Amino acid sequence: DINNSIKNTNTESTRKLDSIKNVILKIDTSIRITTPTTTSLTDSYNKLLTNYISILKILTTQPLTITGKIEKGPFSKGSIISFYELDSNLSQTGKSYSTTINDNEGNYELKVGSTNGNMVRVQTDGFYYNEILNGLSTSRIVMTGISKLDSTEKININVLTHLERRRVEYLMGTTGLSYDVAKKQSVSELLKTFNITDPTITRSEKVSLFSDTKDILLNLSLLFLGYRTDAQLSELLTDFSNDFYKDGTIETEDIKKRI
Repeated sequence: DINNSIKNTNTESTRKLDSIKNVILKIDTSIRITTPTTTSLTDSYNKLLTNYISILKILTTQPLTITGKIEKGPFSKGSIISFYELDSNLSQTGKSYSTTINDNEGNYELKVGSTNGNMVRVQTDGFYYNEILNGLSTSRIVMTGISKLDSTEKININVLTHLERRRVEYLMGTTGLSYDVAKKQSVSELLKTFNITDPTITRSEKVSLFSDTKDILLNLSLLFLGYRTDAQLSELLTDFSNDFYKDGTIETEDIKKRI
């Protein structure tokens, strides 16, 4: 019966699993009532059930397809994207995934196995389209973000995700906020720094230069880019993030002047 159920659909497998579980629970209850000397037999049943559930989860889990865009301006095709899985303490688990950008609009696609809704730190390294000079950057830059692998929704990496990442990690690790609350608060604080209010933006990785909120992202991207070299851009993004992450504000006058 177990072998046959594994070959059926997820729904059928789940139904059979519940049925088997109920039978084992009844046997377990009967054993406990009948004689107290069969604890080891009960433990064996529980161990068997646990192993079966683990096997069934592996066999019935569907791969997850992650898609999105990598943008400063859009990163060029061939740029590398890496996903590093994090545990509840935001420490790397050792599991990682990688792929490359498919075109010059920054699009990528990645298929992964079971993720259990784990968080990931996303990092991409490559050349990007310079919107001001109308051409590819002369050097590579690194953009990062933090997100969850819990759906087929798009995960974009952009200036917003890069600037807020350390703030999200701080809010979760130091103040104990949940992922969703920390993400919403950090992007709200980030936009407020530029006198922007948009309640529709609650997850920075859902924003894109091709989305309904493209004007906000484009304007911020251009503010940081200016006529800076790629090295100067990376330095300004890093300085901003380092000042912003602890209190959600920018207090360094030099950063304000540079922007």
